[in-house]
Amino acid sequence: MILKSDQTLWIKPTHVNPVFYRPQNGKTTSLTKDIEQELKDGDQFGLLPTNFFFRVSFPTDIKHDNETSSSSTDSDSKSRKLPTWMSVKRQCK
Repeated sequence: MILKSDQTLWIKPTHVNPVFYRPQNGKTTSLTKDIEQELKDGDQFGLLPTNFFFRVSFPTDIKHDNETSSSSTDSDSKSRKLPTWMSVKRQCK
């Protein structure tokens, strides 16, 4: 997965095994190797056409989240804040 500078999230299959993409309330399609697909909140991607799907969930207004954070110094301006969905730690059972 790729988080671009404009805060959009993309997936790019890099192997011959298929990756499946299902937009929110849409039809499942197979992604082509080395071709990027933008992921939006609610989209899904999976390892099999009908099983093992992962749902994408992130705030759609990331720029607003960054504007409301405390002011930063010049040295802090190069660091970036991870979206909440990437920074939440989950325990495996």
